[in-house]
Amino acid sequence: MSIASSRDDDVLDVLVVGAGISGLSAARKLVSSRVCQIAVVEAKDRIGGRTETVRLEAKDGKAGVWDLGGQWVCRTQTDVLELLAEFGIETYKQHTDGINVLLLNVGDKFLFNGVTPPLPWLSLIDTENCIRKIDQAAATVPVDDPLKCRDAYDWDRMTLEDFFRLHIWTEPAAELHALVARLAMGTEPSRMSLLYYLHFCNAAGGLLKLAETTEGSAQEWKIKGSTASLVQCLVDAVGRDRVFCDLPVTHITQTDDVVTVQTLAGQTFRAKKIILAIPPQQISRITIDPPLPTRYQYLSQHMPVGHLSKFVATYTTPFWRNRGYSGNVSSSSALSDRVKQMAVAEGISLDGCITYSPVCCVWDATTHDGLPALVGLQGGKVATQWSCQPLEFHKKVILKELKYLLGDEADDPVDFALRDWSTVPWNGGCPISYLTPGAMTGFGGYKTLRKPWHHIHFAGTELATVWCGYMSGAVQSGHRAAAEVLHNLRPDQFPALGDSESSEEPKEGHKPKKQISLLYFLLVAGTLALGLYASQRFRSL
Repeated sequence: MSIASSRDDDVLDVLVVGAGISGLSAARKLVSSRVCQIAVVEAKDRIGGRTETVRLEAKDGKAGVWDLGGQWVCRTQTDVLELLAEFGIETYKQHTDGINVLLLNVGDKFLFNGVTPPLPWLSLIDTENCIRKIDQAAATVPVDDPLKCRDAYDWDRMTLEDFFRLHIWTEPAAELHALVARLAMGTEPSRMSLLYYLHFCNAAGGLLKLAETTEGSAQEWKIKGSTASLVQCLVDAVGRDRVFCDLPVTHITQTDDVVTVQTLAGQTFRAKKIILAIPPQQISRITIDPPLPTRYQYLSQHMPVGHLSKFVATYTTPFWRNRGYSGNVSSSSALSDRVKQMAVAEGISLDGCITYSPVCCVWDATTHDGLPALVGLQGGKVATQWSCQPLEFHKKVILKELKYLLGDEADDPVDFALRDWSTVPWNGGCPISYLTPGAMTGFGGYKTLRKPWHHIHFAGTELATVWCGYMSGAVQSGHRAAAEVLHNLRPDQFPALGDSESSEEPKEGHKPKKQISLLYFLLVAGTLALGLYASQRFRSL
């Protein structure tokens, strides 16, 4: 996209910094108001933020598009679904039919249908019990302001790992819960605040909503034509002549009436308001005058970004389906002997720096028009360990692991792509910036992050109240920031956000229900029966 020079006497109504889903959603809302002159600047050489679509070769000499960033939506993600409906973009169901594979570090490989793996009964009870405890605790954490929670200060001092140590008894249950956190947040349970994780779960409607492909869960549907179709429609709605790439913002200076923005390329923009729709940790790279409040600076410093890598492999046939597999794999496996042998054969020394298999999770990625593919994720320390390895070796190991898990044909893809999001300039990671222990209660949490600073307003998926960390959360946050700006610019035309809007509770289908699982009920009932039997035996003596 080309950029025309801006004259010093031109003052925009609004400048949006960041052309991801959140920034483009905010810009579209502003343009649709017909009262704003706006522009959007993006640091990267492309639009889309933490979404990215690549074109790969596929079967029969055809080519298709797949997502290396955000890709799934579900029926409870109403903010993004409303956008898709307006643009006439269709979705299709994530393929789930067939046998699922679970590989645990304890050395067990489980094959099963449905959502419940055939773990030992005690591990199943343990897993269900922890889910119940997380959901019950999460339901008490308000999505608009977690600090309103009665236990906020106690839970913010704890890590998620602390919680697991208190409530999980078996190794398989601990591995499963750590795997969910690793993939959803891109980090380890030992690094994030328990309060933050509970808020994240509540914003999605419960823990299982983050991990499953069932109705209302995060991996329920995919977008036809990839997320690129949504991004392109947003840009068209904003106006391509208003969106400028390759312009990292370096300085923001505020006066009483105008904000002056300078870019690394020497471009200058002047606006009455700006919306920063970029990851929180990237804001610290911008010199802001007057400086942001100390609490905001400290809070953003305690919001590291997760580490996530994603790969796609295309094939001539959906061989896993032909074998009766769904294509869904979940793994917390330690580094296998077969990988160690490959490293020796390649002359690569792992030096003890890699302890995990490079495959954390896999799904069927066959397109709506039948181009077969698999998509997989690495998260947290798994992604970090493998990011230092040569790309070709990394690819070879992934394919060998897929061969072991799903069949020999996995080792012979038509095409392959891998995106390590820690290497993406102006993102530095994915999928979300999480909060470390003590940061939320110490520096004001979301009340600090969402509050405008003079003429600067803030957006981004991290600041959403429903489905934060996902595309739907990005849309919601962008719309909220745009509504704030419109009210400030035209208070007579655009009313202020009311309490019901600024403190939105999850929509129908989001709020977790407090319920006792069947397995937990059986455990309690069995314990009571055993106690009654022992009591009767004691009396008969």
